[in-house]
Amino acid sequence: MENQQSYWNGRYSAEKHIWGMEPCMAAKRSAEVFKSCGFHNILVPGCGYGRHSLFLAQNGLKVTGFDISDQAVEIAKAELPKDISINYSQGNALDEEKYLQEYDGILSINMLHLFPKDQRQTILQNFSKALKKGGRLVLTSMSVNDADYGKGERSVKYTFEAKKGRPIHYFNEESMKELISDYFKVVSIEEIREFENHGGKEHYHNMIFVVAEKV
Repeated sequence: MENQQSYWNGRYSAEKHIWGMEPCMAAKRSAEVFKSCGFHNILVPGCGYGRHSLFLAQNGLKVTGFDISDQAVEIAKAELPKDISINYSQGNALDEEKYLQEYDGILSINMLHLFPKDQRQTILQNFSKALKKGGRLVLTSMSVNDADYGKGERSVKYTFEAKKGRPIHYFNEESMKELISDYFKVVSIEEIREFENHGGKEHYHNMIFVVAEKV
């Protein structure tokens, strides 16, 4: 995890708002999911510099966010509007202490694919512990149909390290459903295309988009 913290601190220090300030499509859809269920208290692990947390808070939700990068958390805190309250902290998605409170919903955008198999399972266990019964997890991870699939050094099946210090595991709908189903009831699962514009390059990524329920 020290490697991940170093990697992301380096990127946030150099690039700051890596993906801009506009929330991604999945975050926008998550707000609809949470509000349609009458939810209020939402956890955003891997919150980065806060673009998705801020969007949820602006839509009337109570938000707690944490990130492994202290650089990202500093940016999020410094740029938080005075009329918005979000509880930000630095933390590791593997640490149980970050999940002691009970939440209505969890939004996890493009974080799970950064971890090896055993740690993915630990994270989902933590998510399950933190969600109330009937709560919703909204999650995205990289798809095997993404243009970057297969780039870089292969470590294990479906996992490639195109950027030093940032291995990515790619999912298809079946493998994601199999993983999620060990901890949640899958409400919906589909592949989406997310627009991104960073590093001066406009492009799309193929993501697996999941809505799951704590039963």
